[in-house]
Amino acid sequence: MATIFATVLLLADNSWYRQVAHRLRAVYTFGQPMTGSCDFAAAADAEVTEAGMPILRYLYQEDPVPRLPPKAGGLRPLRAGVSLLGCG
Repeated sequence: MATIFATVLLLADNSWYRQVAHRLRAVYTFGQPMTGSCDFAAAADAEVTEAGMPILRYLYQEDPVPRLPPKAGGLRPLRAGVSLLGCG
């Protein structure tokens, strides 16, 4: 998933990965499910904020996938999303 990939690039102890990470200007996701535990989300959020890499998460209000797995499982999205309303 895009947010995990961006975080791995930023956290990797590899100069090539860091070069790729610093070329990223933003990460856009559309309907992505939650990506990790609260600890992972907090650490990843701190890294992308420090790197100045915006993560934009777009959600369709009627799509169940962005709500998976349930928050009861201890997962949360890396960033809040922009909700897109349905037509019906």
